[in-house]
Amino acid sequence: MRNLYYPHIPGRILAGERIPKVSFDVPQDLHDDVMDHVGDRRKFVTFSEAVRTALRKMLDQFDEVDERHGRLKRKATKRKASR
Repeated sequence: MRNLYYPHIPGRILAGERIPKVSFDVPQDLHDDVMDHVGDRRKFVTFSEAVRTALRKMLDQFDEVDERHGRLKRKATKRKASR
């Protein structure tokens, strides 16, 4: 899979799953807040892991809202955790 913005960065394939490379800007205060939870003896090992976990939880919440409003025909399965 080619990254459209950075075609020289193809992304990774981990356990048969494509992992595209994503780049985005984060306000400094939000970055600092997340970094308070990243590192040895903290909840997350890396910033990327914290972002992936937050995205999975947010998407699960979106699925729950969509299901309550009849926009989701089947019960969405919980997304797999990174650990």
